[in-house]
Amino acid sequence: MMKRQTAERPGLGPVAVVGAGMAGLTCATVLAGAGIAVEIFEKSKGTGGRLATRPVGGTAVDIGAQYATARGPAFRAVVETRIERGDAAPWQPGMRDIRLDVRANSRHDPWFVGTPGMCSLVAQQIPPGPIHTGSRVTALDQTAEGWFLTLESQRRAGPFSAVAVTPPAPQSLALVGDQDPLFRAIADVGMSPCWTLACVFEGPVGIDIDVLRPSRGAISWAARNNAKPARDREPEAWVIHGDPVWSLDHLEDSPEAIGGTLLEAFAEVAGASVPKTHAIKTHRWRYARVERPLGESHLLGCDGTLGVAGDWCIGARIEAAFDSGRALGRALADRLGAQHREID
Repeated sequence: MMKRQTAERPGLGPVAVVGAGMAGLTCATVLAGAGIAVEIFEKSKGTGGRLATRPVGGTAVDIGAQYATARGPAFRAVVETRIERGDAAPWQPGMRDIRLDVRANSRHDPWFVGTPGMCSLVAQQIPPGPIHTGSRVTALDQTAEGWFLTLESQRRAGPFSAVAVTPPAPQSLALVGDQDPLFRAIADVGMSPCWTLACVFEGPVGIDIDVLRPSRGAISWAARNNAKPARDREPEAWVIHGDPVWSLDHLEDSPEAIGGTLLEAFAEVAGASVPKTHAIKTHRWRYARVERPLGESHLLGCDGTLGVAGDWCIGARIEAAFDSGRALGRALADRLGAQHREID
């Protein structure tokens, strides 16, 4: 557990935020900016959620989201500030969209990445207050005193004046589904899984492009991690994302089997000699991509004291998680009578 100093606005009880990905940290930052004490609970060992950068054989590799786009003014302003601080940079890789059988460097919105890892996009967005990592929330209970959280360890935390729930849709529904009929709409959200293989090779892969997007088969994305700004040039590392349908069909396969299949598929897609691997890491994202969003920026029920947010509310983009968390944070601050400010 990490603890930081907090400055609570007099008269306002603390708010619990479940989840420390982009949506949760954005919501917590808005609340903290309004002078509301925040306590964050995250089931993983670290923060960032799917903005994950992990060591693979001693090399830091982005194993989750690969880039961000910024279409709206609020998130664009945040990205520009991150760039000024050295926590982000534009990324324009040499790319082959195999679905179109073309090379494409400018067929998409500008891409941005965290530097030196994707997790840097949220590293400076951790608000004051306790952050309980490795703390899975299993139940919520509202009493006359306020909200209480039950953790997997059976510890009970609270009371809180309000709770913001930001994990993927199925996990959020499991926590809030019985609290207010409003939340039943979460069941209509669709999310797909993704098996990911991160490979650190003993030598370079013999192709002159940095991103491959196959049209069919086991792989939907493969990218040379070293091609991103502020990464070590050597050793060469690649991130390979499994196709959503293929990942679902093989969801319960062993990591060893998945790793072997994806590596073989990568060699075929690359059409080049693939060096021996120095180290590999296989990771299963059970809820990786939003296929059918909620269609609302957030939901706020239980008389405005329990809310949900996440990219799954709006769409399959990092900016959607930011916008959703920001909207929920502002709504909760309004409900608690606090004045919020913009995130920098």
